[in-house]
Amino acid sequence: ACDPDFSIEMLKSNFLSKAPDTEFREELLTLSLPYTLPLTHYLLCVYEADGFNRKEIWTTPGRGNNTVEHILPQTIKASTRWGEYWIDQFGSLEHCAAYKERMGNYAFLTKRAQSMALNKNFSAKKIIYQNETDMKLTQELAQYECWTPETIKERQKKMTDVWVESISF
Repeated sequence: ACDPDFSIEMLKSNFLSKAPDTEFREELLTLSLPYTLPLTHYLLCVYEADGFNRKEIWTTPGRGNNTVEHILPQTIKASTRWGEYWIDQFGSLEHCAAYKERMGNYAFLTKRAQSMALNKNFSAKKIIYQNETDMKLTQELAQYECWTPETIKERQKKMTDVWVESISF
């Protein structure tokens, strides 16, 4: 600030060159993370709190039994009825693998609710998502007709909009 050439515009330009929101946004649009990472949990908490105007702290006691739910299941066995369903929705087992860790494919559920959802089809899971939790990021899933790569991309774009606003560089 002691530099005679200093200006707010210079500072802003310098800052944007180091961490522009556009690059941040682009990375978030296709972000895949393991469900066990603290960053995954943090981003879902930010989406719940800021995306639905719920400023509670989601890591408080009583929330400890929440787990990260994979809407498109984490494990798909092609030889099962549900495995066939998910492969049909995504086109191939390889496409399923490419989307299972996308942030748009995650929600929060209690362990009990997650054991009810398992690898079932999306129609069956939607009922659980609507009725077995108070988490808005999970309840919103009931609004979707089907769960496909396009749906995951659409939801992840919505999540990205919230993250860029909340964690803006």
